[in-house]
Amino acid sequence: MARVDELRLMAKVARMYYIQELNQQAITEKLQLHQSTISRMLKKARTLNLVRFNIATPPGTFADLEDQLTSRFDLKDAVVVDCPTEGDAMVRDLGAALAYFLETTLKPGKVVGISSWSRSLFAMVNALHPGDYCADGKVVQILGGVGNVGSEFHAIHLAQRLAGSIAAKPVLLQSPAVVGSAEAQRVLSRDPVVQEASVLFEKLDLTLVGIGSMEPSRMLAVSGNIFSREERAELQRLGAVFVASEMSAFS
Repeated sequence: MARVDELRLMAKVARMYYIQELNQQAITEKLQLHQSTISRMLKKARTLNLVRFNIATPPGTFADLEDQLTSRFDLKDAVVVDCPTEGDAMVRDLGAALAYFLETTLKPGKVVGISSWSRSLFAMVNALHPGDYCADGKVVQILGGVGNVGSEFHAIHLAQRLAGSIAAKPVLLQSPAVVGSAEAQRVLSRDPVVQEASVLFEKLDLTLVGIGSMEPSRMLAVSGNIFSREERAELQRLGAVFVASEMSAFS
């Protein structure tokens, strides 16, 4: 049990550090104690419950669930978004959360990959506040978008808008997402324009993709870049899982 004199000094050090917001060096100079003594007292004050922390979790946030996800799946981070309603409101909320994540974590010179066919990714780009978050970096289109004119525009537009919003250079994948044969894939993979994007796939620092259901969304269905019903049935037979609603993922 600590002596009352030690407890008194310990409490004084804790007040100076946590309430008066003095750093350990300032406390050392003021009390003429060694900095190692200050550090040891602060640690012991917490052990003896002289110092207690109470963090109020704001409404609409789920810190405990995020901790469980990062622990269960060995993730660096997880963000759980409160979406009271589905549909457009849910997509908007997901996009806003991902936009904030990018604004607070992106660093200059990074290589960012982005998929083409996700409503939440479009919402993310709409919610971004432009800045030089990724100056001298690249945004790589990682899923082809060549199909009908409208679909190609959407795929390219998404990558270009993201690049413009974060001060990065867009690198476009000028290729369909789905081709009719393995031979067509081999021919396309040797094309210099396609290679410009594909060689960066192994250098991605961050990947943004939409995770939707096995059934294509309306946006994807009109693009011409989808698997047939038979192909989707085969994927399901091999273990593909239906997802109820769209979400965003980043790695």
